[in-house]
Amino acid sequence: MIEKTIGGQDALVNISDAEQIFANLLQGLADAQPGFPHAQLKAFVEQEFAQIKHVLHGISLLGQCPGQH
Repeated sequence: MIEKTIGGQDALVNISDAEQIFANLLQGLADAQPGFPHAQLKAFVEQEFAQIKHVLHGISLLGQCPGQH
C-alpha cells in the first residue's frame, strides 16, 4: 500500500477491501464461536485501520514514507 501511495495511486481502495475482509472474518468468527469478543476486536481493527489511513494520507502528501529522505 505504501508503494502505491508514493506512486500516486489511491490507497483507500485497497484499504476498503482490506477492511471488508477483516469485517467478514470477524463476523464469521463471531458466528462460529460463542463468546467471541466481536465488539472489542471490531473496535480495535477499526482503530488500526484509521491509523493506517492517517499514515497513508501523510505519505500521499509527502510523496515518501515517513523516515525516508
